[in-house]
Amino acid sequence: MTEFLAAAGRRWYILLLGLLLTAGLGVGAAALSPPTYSARGLVLLLPPAESVGVGGNPFLALGALDMPARIIVSYLDSPSARAGVEDAVPTAHYDVSMEEATRGPVIAIEVSDSTPDGALTTLQDIADAVPATLARLQQELDVPAASSVTSMPLTMSTEAGENIGGTVRAVVVAVGAGLVLTVAAVVLTDRLVLRSASRRRAMPRSRTDTEPAVPERPSGPGPDDDTQILPRPAGGARRRAR
Repeated sequence: MTEFLAAAGRRWYILLLGLLLTAGLGVGAAALSPPTYSARGLVLLLPPAESVGVGGNPFLALGALDMPARIIVSYLDSPSARAGVEDAVPTAHYDVSMEEATRGPVIAIEVSDSTPDGALTTLQDIADAVPATLARLQQELDVPAASSVTSMPLTMSTEAGENIGGTVRAVVVAVGAGLVLTVAAVVLTDRLVLRSASRRRAMPRSRTDTEPAVPERPSGPGPDDDTQILPRPAGGARRRAR
């Protein structure tokens, strides 16, 4: 930590640039992973009127409807049914299953979409598909109306819930990666700059600064010179010789 603080003080411009880039990464991650909206509903299958009887309670005759409910779940989970929903709402995803929290013919529908209206619309479309599918399958088998299984919505979401878990995870990952890269860039850059400066100080400045100075030789003859300079004869002696 001490090393980073010292490096950040010297390379503050790199730290500032890294923080700006990290903020940009966080904004980009939030834009690429927007929140989703979910809605949930339960549909209950009801026994035929003739099996209940006049004045009977249909809720006391739900035990034999587990198999019809599973047949409806299998159909709604089939590729053909999913293709129809995807054509209507391409951004929607749904899951149809038996509600395991209750012991009865209860079908659970869970929908997620990028918009609240899309989630609620898709939920309503799938819930409406349950009685339509029941009626079609029983008509194909020529089941009398008095012996036909029906359905009713048990609970349906009126408002879509916002799910920001994916957005939060994406932002945390992006910001964390940006901060790690920023710290690494500051510390490594500071080390490289300090190492380069240390090398420059250790290198000799120039060749003349390290070699001893050579003394200049005097222009006149020295005592060690082999050449002797003879004295010039006087003018009078030169004339007598003639």
